[in-house]
Amino acid sequence: MSEYRRPQFPVATYLSEQGDVIDYGHRWKDLPPDEAYSRAEEDILDAIRIVPNDSDEAPLTSVLTPFPGVFLHAGSLHDFHFPDCGLDACDEDVEAVATELEWTVRSVVSGGYSERFDPWPAR
Repeated sequence: MSEYRRPQFPVATYLSEQGDVIDYGHRWKDLPPDEAYSRAEEDILDAIRIVPNDSDEAPLTSVLTPFPGVFLHAGSLHDFHFPDCGLDACDEDVEAVATELEWTVRSVVSGGYSERFDPWPAR
């Protein structure tokens, strides 16, 4: 795999209803307010599936959603969500989420992900 470098992405400044800068990743000093737990509908904007040549390796599907962002589906069973929560209450830092997404993709495509099926689970 060639050396990957994260592309520059715009880092926007978000303001609260009071006009204060929201410092995501450090927003809540105490518990977040109840309204920070609201959830939007999850729609699929686009999806890309990468299938390896070796059938013993896990395929990887990247699904772009407006909320919470990106889902990765690895193999047959596992979904990874980036950000993990996506709610304002979860207060996830974009740099940390991007780093975790990159690490997960690298782990799967380099063979670091596996799953196992029991053909007779009711035995």
